[in-house]
Amino acid sequence: MTLIPIFTGGGGSFIATGGTIYTQGGYRYHKFTSSGNFTVQRGSKTLEYLVVAGGGSGGNTNGPSGDGQYTSTGGGGGGGVLNGSYSSTNLQITVGAGGSAFGTANGGNSSILTVSGSVLVANAVGGGYGATGTANAVVGGSGGGGSVKFDGTTQTRYLFANGTSGQGREGTASVDDKGGGGGGSNGSGINSTGGAGLTTYTGWWDTSAPAQIAKGGNGDGPGNNGAANTGNGGNGARSANNALQSPGNGGSGIVIIRYAI
Repeated sequence: MTLIPIFTGGGGSFIATGGTIYTQGGYRYHKFTSSGNFTVQRGSKTLEYLVVAGGGSGGNTNGPSGDGQYTSTGGGGGGGVLNGSYSSTNLQITVGAGGSAFGTANGGNSSILTVSGSVLVANAVGGGYGATGTANAVVGGSGGGGSVKFDGTTQTRYLFANGTSGQGREGTASVDDKGGGGGGSNGSGINSTGGAGLTTYTGWWDTSAPAQIAKGGNGDGPGNNGAANTGNGGNGARSANNALQSPGNGGSGIVIIRYAI
C-alpha cells in the first residue's frame, strides 16, 4: 500500500483531489476525517462511498446519587452507516462530530452532496443519545440505550430508542441496575453492552483501520469516549453513593470515496 498525501497525476485518465489519498487492492481511496470537497479534475469514474455519522454520547447521570442510591445511564448509539455508488462529479463532504453529553448529545450527520447542491447523494444519521437519569434515550442512526435510577425507595427506568432503518439498530433496555448500551449498526445491545459495530469495511481504510465502526457505547460506565472517526457511541455513566461519573462522548464520523484504478 502506498500513501499519497497530495495526488497530482497518474491513475489513467481520471484525476481527483480531496481528503487523504491512498491506493490499495486495485482502488484509489479518498478518506475524509473532516469536512471538505472531492473535486474531479479530469475524466469519469464510478465512485463507491462509505459514509459513517458521528456516534451519540452516553447518558448523563444528572448529578450524584445519595447513600444506597444509584443512577446508571445508557450508552450512545453508533452513527448510521451508508454504502453505495455514484457517478463521478464534484462533491461536498460533511463529516459529523461525535455527540457531547454536555452539549449536542446526538452525533452529527455525515453526508455527501453535489457541489451544485441539487443532489443529496447520501446522508447518514448521527447516533442517538443514551438515556439519562431523568429522560429516555434519543432516536439516531442507532438508538441510545436505556437507563435506571434508584432513589432509595423507587426504581425508575428510562427507555432505549430506535435506530434508523437501513443505517443502524435500536438500543437495549436497562437490566437490573445496568443501563443498556446503545445499539451498534450490526446489532442491538445486550444488557449493558453496546451492540457490535461493523467490520465489513475495514479494507477501506489504510493502516489506521479501526477494529469496528458504528459500535454502540456500553451502559453503566465507565464513561469512555468513542474513538475519533469511527462513529462509535460513548459509554454511559454510573453514579452511586454520592460518587459522580461523567459519560463518554461519541466518536466523530468519517467519509471514504473509492474508485477502481
